[in-house]
Amino acid sequence: MNRALSLLGLLLPALAQAATPNEALLQQAVSEGRVRPFHEVMEVASRLPVRVLRV
Repeated sequence: MNRALSLLGLLLPALAQAATPNEALLQQAVSEGRVRPFHEVMEVASRLPVRVLRV
């Protein structure tokens, strides 16, 4: 059991790092137009009717 926990302790940081987006890949996606910057999305959202934004 202790061996499994220590192995899990070693693997968790690697898995967490793999799940975080790479800054270079994110910038490439923004420049290609696949992802929009947050401030642009919020600008469009501010023009929507309030009832659309309520969930």
